[in-house]
Amino acid sequence: MVAVPGAALQNLVFFGVLAFALLMPWRGTDRNEGVISRSRSTELKGAGVLFVIFAHIGYYLVSDHSFLFPLSTFAGTGVNLFLFLSGYGLTASALTRARPIMEFYVRHVKKLYLPLWLVLVPFFVADYYFLGRWYGGAYVLRSFLGFFPHADLYADLDSPLWYVTFAVFLYALFPIVFSRKRPWLSAIAIAALSYAATYFTPLSDVSYLWMDHWLAFPLGMVVAWLGDVWASFPRAVRRAQESRYARPAAVGLLFFAAWYLTLHAGVGTSLEQGISLITLAVVLGFFVLKKRHSALLVWIGTYSYELYLLHWPILDRYDSLYALMPAWLATCASLMLVFALAVFLNRVARRLER
Repeated sequence: MVAVPGAALQNLVFFGVLAFALLMPWRGTDRNEGVISRSRSTELKGAGVLFVIFAHIGYYLVSDHSFLFPLSTFAGTGVNLFLFLSGYGLTASALTRARPIMEFYVRHVKKLYLPLWLVLVPFFVADYYFLGRWYGGAYVLRSFLGFFPHADLYADLDSPLWYVTFAVFLYALFPIVFSRKRPWLSAIAIAALSYAATYFTPLSDVSYLWMDHWLAFPLGMVVAWLGDVWASFPRAVRRAQESRYARPAAVGLLFFAAWYLTLHAGVGTSLEQGISLITLAVVLGFFVLKKRHSALLVWIGTYSYELYLLHWPILDRYDSLYALMPAWLATCASLMLVFALAVFLNRVARRLER
């Protein structure tokens, strides 16, 4: 682990740089499309992937866990954001346009697997030639299938990929279970099947991770359904966004509520999923109600999946910046490096999709 001398001062500098970066490039008022607009969703994905990266740096890369605290406690909320937005987006899309099951699978297999394969190949090759690490033929094969039954941060090729297996499971279920006439019943069915998969899976090494996130995807489905059948719901959201006095007060309260929850995240306790879902609701409320959005978070969110796939192996095994510069500066430089690689990966994957 990397030592972080003067973590409190380094936090002050890093959070100052982060706040400046997030607040300066603001975009104009967002036109809502349903309850959560596309740009809001992308912005939320950007926040979610930053939460995950900060947690991995603060708790597993550096020795002083006060570095990046309290934002480093938001990893569970970040994963829940991805799952919630996936459930919301798939349901909103399915309610607008019915796709044949095979079309759905082809479309989403490309989006999930092409970036994954483009990440796996160089990391397997680099680990073998530069680190002398070989994982075995069975490990390589199941990785390319998107099956990750372990999540060891230091022994696996890319431990955060446990999420891919859970996402594949949910995406595989969705077109089979979903009903345009009864989306709420589909959400209950997916929640029940997710619960069963979580608590009865033989994948004991990752079941504890699934256990903290099985509700987020069906909750996203429920919110999309409410926005579709309850016309006053999106109208109430728009009125709240346009309110001159109530909106700023609500945004301020939600910001401080989110900050409080970072300090009381319940990590490692039976309350973790409940607190994480409450935090998810607070973060969603904050982002939906604030009038403008950060262009930087939208950019990051556009490449959030690629960032998620890439960040940990680079930080853990191929990033020497923390040995060369202060932790706050190394974190900024590492984020820019991973972001540049994520943009490249995204463009390659898009070309292959065509």
